[in-house]
Amino acid sequence: YRRPEGVLAVSRSIGDARLKPYVTAEPDIVEHTIQDDDMFLVIASDGVWDTMSSDLVAKFCLVNTCKIVEKDLVVDDSLFRWIARQISKRARENGSSDNTSVIVASLRK
Repeated sequence: YRRPEGVLAVSRSIGDARLKPYVTAEPDIVEHTIQDDDMFLVIASDGVWDTMSSDLVAKFCLVNTCKIVEKDLVVDDSLFRWIARQISKRARENGSSDNTSVIVASLRK
């Protein structure tokens, strides 16, 4: 992945004046009203999203934490820490050399 002026990762270059033409400190913000069928939230650094799509991450979470019990979808929240580590590991295996921090949080009551 291309680094500004070949020297710094974007997250570290926001305060570097000579790199201002290449980076912004403005975050991407998306608002979403949480619905009853929303199960989890994945917050991850760009090293994850550089190598994995949001659909792939969501499917990975679903496949590894959900099961059907008596026609009801059951989410095993105790696996979210493990899932976060696996997503980070997968991003590195996919070639990310950037930060691959991940948090998976339950949205269930």
